[in-house]
Amino acid sequence: MICPGCGSTTINKNGHTYYGKQNNKCKECNRQFVSPSEDEKNLNNDQKK
Repeated sequence: MICPGCGSTTINKNGHTYYGKQNNKCKECNRQFVSPSEDEKNLNNDQKK
């Protein structure tokens, strides 16, 4: 997984959102973000084609 803020790959899991999605936190820039679901990954791959 890559941080959307700085592009780093040093990511920690950081709990879950209210809706049950996995929260992640970048060790480099301390940005917190939600990892994309499998459906979102598939949509992004389809859009690139």
